[in-house]
Amino acid sequence: MPDISIANTAPWHNECTDTYFFGNSIVGASGKPDGEWTFSIGPDYTSPNYISSEKLYILRGETRMDVCLNMRRLRGAGIFRGEWEADGIRMTVYDFAPPEMPVTLRRIHIDGADSNVTVCAQIVPFECETESDNAGVSIIKDTSRYCFGNRETLNWAERRCRIFFANGNAQQDGELFILCAKPDENGICTLVHHHSYGEEAVPVIDSEKSFNDTLAYWTEWFKAGHMPKAANQRDADALESLLLCVKMQQNRDGGSIAGIRKYANSYIRDTHGGMRLLLATGHHAEVRTLLSNIHSRWERAGFVPNWWSMGSDTFIGHSFNNDASEVTAYYIFMARDYLKATKDEEFIASIMPSLSWAAHAQLDWLRTHDYTIDFNGDETEQYCCNKDGEEYGRFDCHAGYEWKHEYLSFPSMSAAIASLEWYAKKTGEDISADIAALRAKIDEVFWDSNRNIHIWAAEKGENGFVHHNGRLTNYMLLPVWVGASLTEEREKTDALAAKEFRREDGFLPNCPEVMPGFCGHTMGLFLYSMLALGDKETADTAARTILDSPLLSMYGTVSEFYGPSCTSNGHNCRAFEGGILGEALVKYFESR
Repeated sequence: MPDISIANTAPWHNECTDTYFFGNSIVGASGKPDGEWTFSIGPDYTSPNYISSEKLYILRGETRMDVCLNMRRLRGAGIFRGEWEADGIRMTVYDFAPPEMPVTLRRIHIDGADSNVTVCAQIVPFECETESDNAGVSIIKDTSRYCFGNRETLNWAERRCRIFFANGNAQQDGELFILCAKPDENGICTLVHHHSYGEEAVPVIDSEKSFNDTLAYWTEWFKAGHMPKAANQRDADALESLLLCVKMQQNRDGGSIAGIRKYANSYIRDTHGGMRLLLATGHHAEVRTLLSNIHSRWERAGFVPNWWSMGSDTFIGHSFNNDASEVTAYYIFMARDYLKATKDEEFIASIMPSLSWAAHAQLDWLRTHDYTIDFNGDETEQYCCNKDGEEYGRFDCHAGYEWKHEYLSFPSMSAAIASLEWYAKKTGEDISADIAALRAKIDEVFWDSNRNIHIWAAEKGENGFVHHNGRLTNYMLLPVWVGASLTEEREKTDALAAKEFRREDGFLPNCPEVMPGFCGHTMGLFLYSMLALGDKETADTAARTILDSPLLSMYGTVSEFYGPSCTSNGHNCRAFEGGILGEALVKYFESR
């Protein structure tokens, strides 16, 4: 089992303001470095948030002693550990979610305490009704409440979070709930957060057994996969953090949170990015569960969804613009890469009806639209930050430009080639004429013979196709990343051309002409592509830029977008970007 001492916690990767997340695919929570919780979800991850604030403190007699825990992740586990010491009292806290239980726990150990010392939790619920008694508080979310984030999904059933100390008491003070407990004879008290649909009974909690079971779970989980030997312990900690970020944000039904603060649902594009890291480290079961989940949603809805709510079939969403664009290819890529890693032909055969739908949705569209595909939505990725501190930015490639769905999409058409070629090889279906026509159309629409690269977007004008001038570095890298085979290996030409846009600090701006910020995953695409093309020197530089810059957070995870000075847009702990960066780093360390 992992060593649980402070010496075996991962130091903060960078000094910055950040939050950590942990979960067991049923329930999860997030806190600040000082140990204050501000986020709690479950059961199932498409859930309302229950907590605005949860702070631990000590009462010595009538004197309140606030604590700052400096929470850090325990190596080899999805457990966070923090310590605080003052006036002869030492508090050690472990935050964890026991496997297969709808609870998160804060196991608190007090050294140096006497009978005059009490452990307390001050809780402020988030936008909800509450019920309290002498033992604890129940935070209630009914069907009028939205799930966390951008308010796109309503809660589909009443859910509750019951918070209490084992053998403790509770009282209400205005909007605050104060829960208190005396440490037992071993100096232990445990704060329990039980999540349920309706008024399900709280399971019996054995804190010590739950902690040991959680340690054992993580030990066996890591043994089931493999990790490459990193250059140093700091790099190893970061890679493990990226992997755990992906793992702990996957719901039990296979879907994955698209972001712990903003996006409560599972999206095809985001899950594809995260699953690449799980496959790269040999954790195949999670990817199989995800593919089964998408297939079941297809059986219910009749199309491959862009997004869906985890834990329910209530909300299954169409693509932003075109069900035949982008997400259909990413679903096929997940099946392709799973089969390559596992040779599990029987499973792939079981989901082939939905894979066939994904292929033929693209084919039907291509055949009726002159072998062109328009933009669906993100295409990994159409947003960015133009300046530090900005949450979202937009393209402004030239005067009068406005991003539109109906523009023809180079990344979607490249992805279609890669997905259809695998499908044809797998099924034996002869679609060679379609693939040839698509390959030729990509060059006709997007190839810029003056610059010798493909342009990212075009529209049909009176005198032929009109290019949009901005060069998007992530779109130049995407064909190599998805395995697209273009005319005269021009996927390699595009990727190599991205090298010229690197800044002095090593980063690739999203659009060199006008957008100095960049996406959190861009350097992962770049590192992956340089490795695939055998450019070892550039790969070395890219890997060190990822690991030695402020790109990764204090907890070793990654955010969605960054401004010109590598300032995060605040959507941290992202499984999509983390999966892409992590896969590239795995391949990099394996190549050394």
